[in-house]
Amino acid sequence: MATAALTASPTTLDAGTAAAVWIRNTGTTRVTVTNGPERSLIRPGSDLDIVPVGAVAAFVQALDGSSGAITYDVSTA
Repeated sequence: MATAALTASPTTLDAGTAAAVWIRNTGTTRVTVTNGPERSLIRPGSDLDIVPVGAVAAFVQALDGSSGAITYDVSTA
């Protein structure tokens, strides 16, 4: 498992080649996750399991405070 400190600039978690990406919001602000054209919000303490349909990235919008933290796992099989 990896961790990432997030800002308002997207952090790429996977280029879209993984079989699955699991993300847990360990910060105190909402995290925005993009999965190709899809967009999801993860509340603090919640997690999201996705099948990539494109590049997967995470960031915190300015209205949510512009900083946050996640733990994530990229599964290739």
